[in-house]
Amino acid sequence: MYVAIVDDSKADATQTKELVEKYLTELLPKGIKVFYEFFASGEEFLQHFSPGHYAFIILDIYMYELNGMEVAKNVAAQDKNCNIIFLTTSTEHVLSGYSVHAAGYVLKPLAENNQQLCQAIKYCLGKVQLSEALLIVHMDNVTVTIHLDEIYYLDCQKNRFVLLHMANHSLKTSSSYQECLDQLQDDRFLECYHRLLVNMDCITAMREDTFLLKNGDAIPISRRKKSEVKQAYLNYLSEH
Repeated sequence: MYVAIVDDSKADATQTKELVEKYLTELLPKGIKVFYEFFASGEEFLQHFSPGHYAFIILDIYMYELNGMEVAKNVAAQDKNCNIIFLTTSTEHVLSGYSVHAAGYVLKPLAENNQQLCQAIKYCLGKVQLSEALLIVHMDNVTVTIHLDEIYYLDCQKNRFVLLHMANHSLKTSSSYQECLDQLQDDRFLECYHRLLVNMDCITAMREDTFLLKNGDAIPISRRKKSEVKQAYLNYLSEH
């Protein structure tokens, strides 16, 4: 796992690394190695940045020449899923942080606000783990692994085999609904209808009897469990 620390203050960068290292030791499973890369300016960091390389980036907002917010916008344009934690001495740019989907906004000095940093790191690790989660299914005699964040919803056909629905296509499997259900210990997935699981991250709107999804599909909400299903979705939204 790679972590970038971008700060033009060497003392602040050192303190940040010590705190991040402490929290990651507590939060990560044993055996996962963490590599830290330090950059003294936004320009230097952008020269080395590549999408998907960093688990998260800790970025000071107030730096000479290219400030942290400008760096973040450049990063977001290349990798919208990149996790960015801002460090700053002012709350001036809090609203701007939403435009680059900031994972956290931590005030300096860190010694007084280290719990904010810890919460932001937890959030980043949760996103990393979600993006790496897999579903293993069978297609005829072939075993296939699918990233869970690619699945919009899955349903069980009359022949009892599961159909996986992605953004622009569907996959017909020879796996049973129960086999998939046993693997999906993931709070993103909600059974909104009999033998139909929806990825709540893919829902764009909730209607009276349907959920609308990012790919334009509309899937039914169980009449019998309508209140329960809708409340579960609202709870998920409030928690995430």
